[in-house]
Amino acid sequence: MNGVLVSGLIRSGTTWVGRVLATAENTIYIHEPFNPDSEWNACFPLPSHMMHITSEYGGIYEGPFSKILKLEPLFRGNWRNQVSESVYSYIDKETNGIKKNVIPIIKDPVALFSIEWLVNTHYLKPVIVLRHPIGIVKSQIRLGWIKGNKLVGIARQRSLVETFYNQQDQRLLHENMANWSNIGTADQMCLFVRFMYLSIIYYIKKYPEWLYICYEDISNNPEQLLDVMDRTGLKQSEDTHQRLGSNKIASYDPDKAHQNVLEAIPYDKQRLFEADQYSDDWEYLYHKHFSDITQVVSRYVSWD
Repeated sequence: MNGVLVSGLIRSGTTWVGRVLATAENTIYIHEPFNPDSEWNACFPLPSHMMHITSEYGGIYEGPFSKILKLEPLFRGNWRNQVSESVYSYIDKETNGIKKNVIPIIKDPVALFSIEWLVNTHYLKPVIVLRHPIGIVKSQIRLGWIKGNKLVGIARQRSLVETFYNQQDQRLLHENMANWSNIGTADQMCLFVRFMYLSIIYYIKKYPEWLYICYEDISNNPEQLLDVMDRTGLKQSEDTHQRLGSNKIASYDPDKAHQNVLEAIPYDKQRLFEADQYSDDWEYLYHKHFSDITQVVSRYVSWD
């Protein structure tokens, strides 16, 4: 088994899902090799953020990523020596020095636009986490991830734009990118999340057989993740049952990302639309930016 890929939008609950799946027997958790801020990215450096890798030009990335899956990452360059020691120390600790047959759980929402390549080239089993888009928007704003024109990195990747967006969305993308400074913060983040979410719509339509799970559902019933383990071929461990839904590692802090917490945060629709300094009417913004998305994902979600 080559491994499991847990992806979705940033702040959709992928860290929680990935860490729970990594309690299965003979697994190892690998954190965001596509993310420039992750140690794992030092062995898989990419020229741009949120990159769209395809089979057409992804050949140069196949070797480095295959090495990650084999738990033999390559670190080229003296500046990466310290990172290399840290990563290999982690691998040795998590595998007890025996890497054979260990199943990597790749958790990476930054790889969102490259899921198709990762699944078709490296035969990873995809687990795509869906979450209410307003919950994602508000979480990213709360963390302060609102700086810069967030559409530029998407719009500059021609293959990405042509793959995931129809002509109407392409026009919307370029118009809003050009007018970014005149758009309010809440609308800016809604637009960014919309264009990220459209990639998931693409996957749902093209690969309905992939595994899509709803954060709101599993947060209210974490034991549904046991079914996810079964469907991805993972074997539950004693650690799984002891830690699933528990708060034995740390306390959840909504103002921090990438927490080592296995406690579910229940979905609360009433709080989701509460007014704040960025908008008095989040429900309006939801219908403005995401109504068409809701129709496509309705078979997987329990938002209403």
